[in-house]
Amino acid sequence: MLSRVSTDNFKCWFIRDGIIGPVRENSLGKRVIRVKKQELEIPVPFLKASPEAIYSTRPWIAAVEGDVKGTSGAFSDNQESVYTARDIRFTQKGNVVYAISLDWDDKGVIIESIKEDFRVSDVSMLGSDEKLLWTHTADGLEVSFPKLKPTDYAHALRIELEE
Repeated sequence: MLSRVSTDNFKCWFIRDGIIGPVRENSLGKRVIRVKKQELEIPVPFLKASPEAIYSTRPWIAAVEGDVKGTSGAFSDNQESVYTARDIRFTQKGNVVYAISLDWDDKGVIIESIKEDFRVSDVSMLGSDEKLLWTHTADGLEVSFPKLKPTDYAHALRIELEE
């Protein structure tokens, strides 16, 4: 679990595999959170738009969905991963699952990890007041994104499950 951290004191953070570690300064002088021995970064506007998807959350049963797993290994810090909206990271708090899509797709996304055996009662995007269209199919949870992006970075879907 991550305790409150002042977003004014560091530029970036990220979550990967549902595990978040302590804040520290990396060799380039950027403040980052250590995540499973890897340092990944994302700008603070996402954190300000979607704090409930991060603070006091736990890993969900699926941590990662998508094709891009990111770079790792020695001398890989100069390689950039290109993410799509299908690259999703998950957290949870109580009966709410947060699906954090790492890019934008005007059409929306199909979340394959949330099959029909999960009973979904509502879906919304943090940072947006628009009502989302969503449907539950055998392929997963299909969610249409709102017309306007809440941030230019990652986008957190708040998925309420029936208890």
